Amino acid sequence: MSETEAGVAMDTISNAMSKVSRQRSALGAVQNRLEHTISKRVRFEIQIWQRKW
Repeated sequence: MSETEAGVAMDTISNAMSKVSRQRSALGAVQNRLEHTISKRVRFEIQIWQRKW
């Protein structure tokens, strides 16, 4: 493998790692929103249940 080919390979790997990092960040943000929504819904359901009794 030539120096040029090695440089291209390193750039390709770096770009792929950056893409994976961006996707993980996006998925983490979605996960946080879902967890917040679920938690809020559970608290709401508990309050409704407590009011009935």
